[in-house]
Amino acid sequence: MIPTVDAARLALAPYLLWIRLAVMAVIVALIFGAGWKVGAGLTESRWLRAAAKQAADYQSSLARAREAERASYAKSQRVSHDYQQKLAALEVDYRAALGRIGPVRVRNCPAVAGGLPATRPAPGRPDAAHDRADLPAAAGSDPDRDIGPELVTLARDADHCREQLTALEEWARALSQPPK
Repeated sequence: MIPTVDAARLALAPYLLWIRLAVMAVIVALIFGAGWKVGAGLTESRWLRAAAKQAADYQSSLARAREAERASYAKSQRVSHDYQQKLAALEVDYRAALGRIGPVRVRNCPAVAGGLPATRPAPGRPDAAHDRADLPAAAGSDPDRDIGPELVTLARDADHCREQLTALEEWARALSQPPK
Protein backbone atom coordinates (compact mmCIF):
# COMPACT_ATOMS: atom_id res chain seq x y z
CA MET A 1 0.00 0.00 0.00
CA ILE A 2 1.19 3.45 -0.86
CA PRO A 3 1.22 5.96 1.88
CA THR A 4 -1.03 8.87 1.26
CA VAL A 5 -0.40 12.45 2.05
CA ASP A 6 -2.49 12.20 5.18
CA ALA A 7 -0.48 9.28 6.46
CA ALA A 8 2.79 11.17 5.78
CA ARG A 9 1.43 14.13 7.58
CA LEU A 10 0.51 12.07 10.56
CA ALA A 11 3.94 10.53 10.63
CA LEU A 12 5.61 13.95 10.56
CA ALA A 13 3.14 15.56 12.96
CA PRO A 14 5.32 15.31 16.09
CA TYR A 15 8.28 16.77 14.19
CA LEU A 16 6.16 19.53 12.66
CA LEU A 17 4.94 20.48 16.09
CA TRP A 18 8.55 20.88 17.29
CA ILE A 19 9.50 22.75 14.15
CA ARG A 20 6.54 25.10 14.62
CA LEU A 21 7.50 25.62 18.27
CA ALA A 22 11.11 26.28 17.27
CA VAL A 23 10.05 28.77 14.58
CA MET A 24 7.73 30.48 17.06
CA ALA A 25 10.53 30.60 19.65
CA VAL A 26 12.86 32.19 17.09
CA ILE A 27 10.18 34.72 16.17
CA VAL A 28 9.53 35.55 19.86
CA ALA A 29 13.28 35.84 20.47
CA LEU A 30 13.65 38.19 17.51
CA ILE A 31 10.74 40.32 18.70
CA PHE A 32 12.12 40.37 22.25
CA GLY A 33 15.63 41.23 21.00
CA ALA A 34 14.28 43.99 18.78
CA GLY A 35 12.30 45.37 21.71
CA TRP A 36 15.38 45.17 23.93
CA LYS A 37 17.41 47.02 21.29
CA VAL A 38 14.72 49.68 20.86
CA GLY A 39 14.45 50.07 24.64
CA ALA A 40 18.21 50.33 24.97
CA GLY A 41 18.21 52.91 22.21
CA LEU A 42 15.54 54.89 24.03
CA THR A 43 17.50 54.66 27.29
CA GLU A 44 20.68 55.70 25.51
CA SER A 45 18.80 58.55 23.87
CA ARG A 46 17.48 59.74 27.26
CA TRP A 47 20.97 59.49 28.71
CA LEU A 48 22.43 61.48 25.81
CA ARG A 49 19.75 64.17 26.20
CA ALA A 50 20.45 64.38 29.94
CA ALA A 51 24.20 64.57 29.33
CA ALA A 52 23.67 67.28 26.69
CA LYS A 53 21.48 69.24 29.13
CA GLN A 54 24.09 68.94 31.88
CA ALA A 55 26.81 70.06 29.48
CA ALA A 56 24.71 73.05 28.43
CA ASP A 57 24.03 73.92 32.09
CA TYR A 58 27.74 73.63 32.84
CA GLN A 59 28.65 75.89 29.92
CA SER A 60 26.05 78.41 31.04
CA SER A 61 27.36 78.35 34.62
CA LEU A 62 30.91 78.67 33.37
CA ALA A 63 29.96 81.67 31.22
CA ARG A 64 28.24 83.33 34.20
CA ALA A 65 31.28 82.65 36.40
CA ARG A 66 33.62 84.12 33.78
CA GLU A 67 31.42 87.19 33.45
CA ALA A 68 31.34 87.61 37.24
CA GLU A 69 35.13 87.23 37.32
CA ARG A 70 35.53 89.87 34.60
CA ALA A 71 33.22 92.24 36.47
CA SER A 72 35.09 91.59 39.73
CA TYR A 73 38.41 92.20 38.02
CA ALA A 74 37.12 95.44 36.47
CA LYS A 75 35.88 96.64 39.88
CA SER A 76 39.22 95.74 41.48
CA GLN A 77 41.11 97.56 38.73
CA ARG A 78 38.93 100.65 39.15
CA VAL A 79 39.46 100.72 42.92
CA SER A 80 43.19 100.12 42.50
CA HIS A 81 43.46 102.89 39.91
CA ASP A 82 41.58 105.32 42.20
CA TYR A 83 43.87 104.35 45.08
CA GLN A 84 47.00 104.93 42.99
CA GLN A 85 45.71 108.34 41.89
CA LYS A 86 44.98 109.35 45.48
CA LEU A 87 48.46 108.25 46.56
CA ALA A 88 50.03 110.25 43.74
CA ALA A 89 48.01 113.33 44.77
CA LEU A 90 49.09 112.83 48.39
CA GLU A 91 52.73 112.63 47.35
CA VAL A 92 52.41 115.93 45.49
CA ASP A 93 50.77 117.53 48.53
CA TYR A 94 53.44 116.25 50.90
CA ARG A 95 56.31 117.33 48.72
CA ALA A 96 54.76 120.79 48.67
CA ALA A 97 54.23 120.64 52.45
CA LEU A 98 57.90 119.82 52.98
CA GLY A 99 58.79 123.00 51.13
CA ARG A 100 56.24 125.14 53.00
CA ILE A 101 56.72 123.91 56.54
CA GLY A 102 58.83 126.07 58.78
CA PRO A 103 61.25 124.70 61.30
CA VAL A 104 59.62 122.68 64.08
CA ARG A 105 61.75 122.56 67.21
CA VAL A 106 61.41 120.37 70.30
CA ARG A 107 61.44 122.51 73.44
CA ASN A 108 61.31 121.35 77.02
CA CYS A 109 61.18 117.67 76.09
CA PRO A 110 60.63 115.20 78.94
CA ALA A 111 62.75 112.69 77.03
CA VAL A 112 65.82 114.53 78.29
CA ALA A 113 64.81 113.70 81.84
CA GLY A 114 64.46 110.00 81.08
CA GLY A 115 61.12 109.60 79.33
CA LEU A 116 57.46 110.42 79.66
CA PRO A 117 55.69 110.12 83.00
CA ALA A 118 54.24 106.72 83.85
CA THR A 119 50.67 106.09 82.77
CA ARG A 120 47.98 103.74 83.94
CA PRO A 121 47.42 100.64 81.81
CA ALA A 122 44.52 100.81 79.41
CA PRO A 123 41.37 98.96 80.57
CA GLY A 124 41.61 95.30 79.68
CA ARG A 125 45.40 95.47 79.17
CA PRO A 126 47.44 94.54 82.19
CA ASP A 127 50.77 95.27 80.49
CA ALA A 128 51.62 98.94 80.99
CA ALA A 129 54.82 98.67 78.95
CA HIS A 130 52.81 98.79 75.71
CA ASP A 131 51.03 101.95 76.82
CA ARG A 132 54.21 104.08 77.06
CA ALA A 133 55.69 106.09 74.24
CA ASP A 134 59.23 107.31 74.73
CA LEU A 135 60.91 109.77 72.47
CA PRO A 136 64.40 108.85 71.45
CA ALA A 137 67.08 110.61 73.50
CA ALA A 138 68.38 112.29 70.36
CA ALA A 139 65.07 114.12 69.88
CA GLY A 140 65.45 116.06 73.12
CA SER A 141 69.19 116.32 73.16
CA ASP A 142 69.35 118.94 70.40
CA PRO A 143 66.78 121.71 70.98
CA ASP A 144 67.65 123.27 67.61
CA ARG A 145 66.91 120.11 65.65
CA ASP A 146 64.13 120.50 63.05
CA ILE A 147 61.61 117.65 63.28
CA GLY A 148 59.21 119.15 60.71
CA PRO A 149 60.18 116.79 57.88
CA GLU A 150 59.79 113.80 60.21
CA LEU A 151 56.30 115.01 61.20
CA VAL A 152 55.34 115.45 57.56
CA THR A 153 56.64 111.97 56.78
CA LEU A 154 54.63 110.51 59.67
CA ALA A 155 51.53 112.38 58.47
CA ARG A 156 52.13 111.06 54.92
CA ASP A 157 52.44 107.50 56.21
CA ALA A 158 49.24 107.90 58.23
CA ASP A 159 47.41 109.27 55.19
CA HIS A 160 48.72 106.39 53.07
CA CYS A 161 47.31 103.95 55.63
CA ARG A 162 43.99 105.80 55.62
CA GLU A 163 43.83 105.71 51.81
CA GLN A 164 44.77 102.04 51.77
CA LEU A 165 42.03 101.18 54.26
CA THR A 166 39.52 103.29 52.33
CA ALA A 167 40.47 101.54 49.09
CA LEU A 168 40.13 98.13 50.75
CA GLU A 169 36.67 99.08 52.04
CA GLU A 170 35.65 100.25 48.56
CA TRP A 171 37.02 97.04 47.08
CA ALA A 172 35.09 94.90 49.59
CA ARG A 173 31.90 96.89 48.92
CA ALA A 174 32.36 96.62 45.15
CA LEU A 175 32.89 92.86 45.30
CA SER A 176 30.01 92.26 47.70
CA GLN A 177 27.49 93.84 45.33
CA PRO A 178 25.73 91.27 43.16
CA PRO A 179 26.55 91.44 39.43
CA LYS A 180 24.07 93.37 37.35
